[in-house]
Amino acid sequence: MIDLHVRTATLEDAAALLALQAGPPDVSRRELAELIQHTLKLYPFLVAEQAGRVLGYAYGAAHRSLMALRWSVDARVEVPGQDPDVAAALYNSLIRHLGEQGFMAIYAAVSVHDSDSADLHKRLGFAPIGVHQSIDVHCEADYWCMTLAASPAREEPVSFNVLQRRLELCGR
Repeated sequence: MIDLHVRTATLEDAAALLALQAGPPDVSRRELAELIQHTLKLYPFLVAEQAGRVLGYAYGAAHRSLMALRWSVDARVEVPGQDPDVAAALYNSLIRHLGEQGFMAIYAAVSVHDSDSADLHKRLGFAPIGVHQSIDVHCEADYWCMTLAASPAREEPVSFNVLQRRLELCGR
């Protein structure tokens, strides 16, 4: 894919992200803007664009509310049309940011019927860890995990805002 750019989402991206949804939206533009704003306090919320057109998005969220799992993150990547290049670019950027923040593991749910997504997760280094039986998702999903760090972190994960400021100071 030529000139694909992955960047941090802004509140102004809410309308474009809403337009990516297939079928009627299940959230409003305001709710999506609030999700972006809330997410960016601790986790990355990224968009992939080409020639100024948003093609997909990815973000991290708390894996579970237990304090012992605060170094784990759930990942969500949405790319209408399932373009594997866009999804891989978003995931690679998300993985890099989460690793630099000090998170230890990333979890993802993939529909059991989506072999292309399963293949992508496998190529990226995720490992399947089980099947979720439609308890809180719309269909059965395979759960995948990627370990970012082998030993426990001694410090709390760094917020995404702090990471961005550090990277700007380093010229990255």
